Parts: sequence; structure tokens; C-alpha cells
Amino acid sequence: MACFQCGAVMEFTSKSFVKLKRAMATRSCFEIRAIRLEVGGVCEKCRTRQATANSELIHAHFARTNCVSQTRRGGAGKDLYIAPQISR
Repeated sequence: MACFQCGAVMEFTSKSFVKLKRAMATRSCFEIRAIRLEVGGVCEKCRTRQATANSELIHAHFARTNCVSQTRRGGAGKDLYIAPQISR
């Protein structure tokens, strides 16, 4: 697996993948010597870094606009920022 942001490459092994390779070889009567599966995305470190940057931007916005934000815990321990309601 390769991270699109930092370029980190991680190995992933699975018994399911080994079983699939075996089944492919058996059904096709083909001697498989290599299988390549590319998976690209964003690693946990980069996602955390991005979430922190987003949080800092939100706090900076509230500081500039003299708004008070409320914070509460959301799913998976993430902070949810709730903008104050504007009176009409």
C-alpha cells in the first residue's frame, strides 16, 4: 500500500490473498510466480496531520471572527465543531 501524500509504502499480507492465489492457479492450471496488487490512499499519519491542520484552521477562523465554538466528541474520538447559531 502506498500513501499518496508522504510516499510511505506498507506491506499487507492476508491468508485470503494466499487462498485466492492458490485457487487461481488451480482453476487456470497456470503456474503463478508473481501477483501484484497496488493499493493507494492516505496513511494514518497523514490523515492525523491533516485533521490537526483542519482543526487549527477552524480555531483560527473562530478567533478571527470573534465567534465562540462548542466542541464535543464525535464518533471514533473525533472532535466535532459546532458553529454558534446566529440570532435573527
